Amino acid sequence: MKFQRPYLLLKFVGICLLLFLIQYFLFSYESLPKEDLKTYLIKEKAATVNLAVRRAMIDAVEKSVSRFMASEKLIKGIQLIDTYLRQNIDQYIQTHTVVSKERNNEIWEVDVRVIVNNKKLYDDLDKKGFIYKPRFFPKVLVIINETLDGSPSSYYYARKNIEQYIQNKGIDIVPADEFVQVDFNKEKDKIVQYAQQMEAEIIILGNAIANFKQEIDKSKKTNFLDPQYLYETNLKFDVIRIDNNEIYLSKESFASRGDRDKESAIRKSIEQAATNCSENLYEDYYKKWQKEVLNQIDYQFILNDTSEQEIGVFKDNLKQFDKSMGIYPRFFWHNTAILNIDYKGDKDSLKEFINNMKHPAYKITEPAKNILDFYQTF
Repeated sequence: MKFQRPYLLLKFVGICLLLFLIQYFLFSYESLPKEDLKTYLIKEKAATVNLAVRRAMIDAVEKSVSRFMASEKLIKGIQLIDTYLRQNIDQYIQTHTVVSKERNNEIWEVDVRVIVNNKKLYDDLDKKGFIYKPRFFPKVLVIINETLDGSPSSYYYARKNIEQYIQNKGIDIVPADEFVQVDFNKEKDKIVQYAQQMEAEIIILGNAIANFKQEIDKSKKTNFLDPQYLYETNLKFDVIRIDNNEIYLSKESFASRGDRDKESAIRKSIEQAATNCSENLYEDYYKKWQKEVLNQIDYQFILNDTSEQEIGVFKDNLKQFDKSMGIYPRFFWHNTAILNIDYKGDKDSLKEFINNMKHPAYKITEPAKNILDFYQTF
């Protein structure tokens, strides 16, 4: 018996080392090289030149923050960072210069060259806890509102069933006991704040609605001596990535179960619906986590000064080039997008195809061996 614990410890260390080696050799990811100073040329329109310059400074800093995400790190507290940056914007600006200005119908059109002190910006956000390294296996917070025959229920069968499924996969669960009959629209910020305090990175939010269907009298049949209670449950939930509020995937299930005992019928109905929804849940969301968050991909694309519509067109164009290409949105904030790309083909052919795109058209730079940096040409 005295050798059992050392054996288990060595086994655990061996598994961790194996996972590390698999990630290192199969997915050799190289972050965007750090730039202590980054120069941007920003075009702004405003009622005054000073206001345009201020907006250009904010825009430049936001671009730098977005580009930090072309790495193994992500932003935590995306809901708060905008306010924090605007309150502290001056300390991140090395210099700024008005390159040109023109007044047109009471509006100033101003070109501003802004140099951002990326080192100071990154170090400050890191110190304040805005920047973090995602876990290999993310902690999960499960919140399921349960309703029984139109009234709030405190059974929590659905939540406990889903939590047990996740724990059986070796994933840590964040306690959710304080959230009872949550109004998701009103309390989402509170939920996210709590989840981040508890270091959760995935939230499962949903509703389980169980209703009595009928009492089945099968006493006349020899194999049924007592009436059965039949309950039907509709369970629906979203799996949400906390750092960017993206809905990873949605699950829904209907389940009907009967029993001689009413309480057992209720429990079986809810648990069956939860079991149906949990099927492949871990595999579905963890595959996306590996690709979007852990950067287990071939390339990373940085799209500068883009929009959601332009990103959609860009992704459609890539699919025309190679239907098998995997495209995973890692980060999108203030017109800068980070896309993770699975593509095993020839890089030069891919770059040539992108260079020939017209709508939108891009100029490409290659700051790292697996990172392509895209700037729109007009």
